[in-house]
Amino acid sequence: MLPSDLIYGPDRKQVKPLQLTFAQVMLVNFKILESIMTNNRSEAPDYLHYLKILTIKGTKLQTKAILACD
Repeated sequence: MLPSDLIYGPDRKQVKPLQLTFAQVMLVNFKILESIMTNNRSEAPDYLHYLKILTIKGTKLQTKAILACD
């Protein structure tokens, strides 16, 4: 699943991955975490660690660079 799979623009069309803002990337990752917490709690600590790394990178890199690594 890509972050862009869960984000839609005002025109109700799916946003392309490189059009996402960092805030949108984080929003969708929290949606994914919610799903993990519901379906497979044992994976949650690993995903929280991933989110921490992603957030740290977000303070230093552009969204395009983060998506390329993701």
